[in-house]
Amino acid sequence: MTGGGTVGDVARHYLGEETIRCAERDARACRLRAQGHDWQEIADELGYNSKGHARDAVRRALVETLQAPADELRAVELLLHEQAIRKCFDIINAPQPLLDRAGRPVTLLGEDGEEYACDDQGIIVQALNALQKFSESRRKMMGLDAPIKTISANARITLSDLQEMAIANGVPAEEVYATVKQLPGMSEQAAPGDRAR
Repeated sequence: MTGGGTVGDVARHYLGEETIRCAERDARACRLRAQGHDWQEIADELGYNSKGHARDAVRRALVETLQAPADELRAVELLLHEQAIRKCFDIINAPQPLLDRAGRPVTLLGEDGEEYACDDQGIIVQALNALQKFSESRRKMMGLDAPIKTISANARITLSDLQEMAIANGVPAEEVYATVKQLPGMSEQAAPGDRAR
């Protein structure tokens, strides 16, 4: 896109009209809820199929407003980590000479009679330890070490619970309902609030 456009123009260019329209509609739903409108009023006002869809819209808007600043911070932190990791590799790949107390390089006499400078292994070990810490921190920041959540086979969970979990993970509610209907013991008329068996 060439210059001269507004922020909205740039967003529409890169994200697409439909994505922008959905985000704007979700934001309007959030504002209506904040003004005290109930879910059905929001659904009617904005053309959602049900009050559940209006609730989904507000949840999406809330997740997005919390997620954006966290993503920005995460990106900055990951960039700083990347710079520090590069520095560690520079140290490992270009080791420094071991120095005596007077600051002179320590040398060893080789079998060929030549003197060879000793690498400072302590600096290399410190760089390797730093790399390990950066790796752990990076994995935590990216959520790679997060425990996997499981549900016990005996657990009783409502479709509303499933819907909330799906929304939190970016899965549309319709997909949740379609999947749940296929589970043993669920009727074709499964609706929010029904209990899974």
